[in-house]
Amino acid sequence: MLVKKRTRSMISIAYDSTILLLILLDVVLLGLDYLIVGHIGSIAAQQFHWEAYRTAYLTHYHQPLLDADEWFTLVLIAELVVRWLIAMVYSHHARWFFFPFIHWYEVLGCIPAFRVFRLLRVFAIGYRLYKMGFQILPDWVMNQARFYYDVVLEEISDRIIINVLDGVENELRNSTTHGPLIEEMLNQHRLLIQQATQELLIANVIPALQSRRSDIEAGIGTAVYEALHQVPELHSILRLLPGVGPLLNLQLQSIGRSMAINITHEILDNMIAEPNLRTGHAVFDPIAEHVGQLNFNTPKLKELMESLVFTSLDVVKKQVSVQQWKEKYPL
Repeated sequence: MLVKKRTRSMISIAYDSTILLLILLDVVLLGLDYLIVGHIGSIAAQQFHWEAYRTAYLTHYHQPLLDADEWFTLVLIAELVVRWLIAMVYSHHARWFFFPFIHWYEVLGCIPAFRVFRLLRVFAIGYRLYKMGFQILPDWVMNQARFYYDVVLEEISDRIIINVLDGVENELRNSTTHGPLIEEMLNQHRLLIQQATQELLIANVIPALQSRRSDIEAGIGTAVYEALHQVPELHSILRLLPGVGPLLNLQLQSIGRSMAINITHEILDNMIAEPNLRTGHAVFDPIAEHVGQLNFNTPKLKELMESLVFTSLDVVKKQVSVQQWKEKYPL
């Protein structure tokens, strides 16, 4: 099995190398023929006194070269059809008609007007051989080719992405139908909004309450003391007891402070307690759940969401505009 696989691999390498050399030879000869026959060749022949050589070439070699290219084109067509049949027999692709679309540059290369696409097959074969470990071209040539490929691909893709994002932004700004889309997006993320609210409350409110505990106790104590002193019945009782009234007043202050401490402890202990793994947080979970069920169809919230969407598009466009190839290939 290993021997057969190695044999098939060697046959494939030999076949690809032959096709590569033939296509390169064909393209180079056609290119030279185009230069010699064209206006450039005429000017060069007059400049260097090569009119006799150019005339001899036009007489004896130009038409045979075109005839050879036509035969070579027929060979490429036959070779493409045979490979298509092999791909169908061995089910190389999901559908039988995928082959010409996958090898579109080879199909175009069989058309005389699009011979230049044969170079794409040269590059494809060369890259495949290079991946197999064959040094087809020097490393500096491969590095330069990879550099220009990355630059062109990134610049083209960036322009396409930015144009698409500009179109989306213009559509959103000039359309009145994006409101339901934003509302639907919010409805789909109600659970995440609830969870985010819970995290924010636990992460920010609990430390704030712990740091202000003494201030809260003092404030509640003052409020309880003032509330007791504002009870008319209590003042009437203190006036009826002139001897013990001041002592009772001091006791009321002490009671107020004790009540404030107890009330503060009762409230804060429930609020700053760690969430239970099963039941969650006793105070913040109901608040977060209520926030998650709120009506999001409000003008300010829609304005906020539109601003977030447009800002996100601007951030993406700025990021896409960054030329990554400059960082990858320092000049």
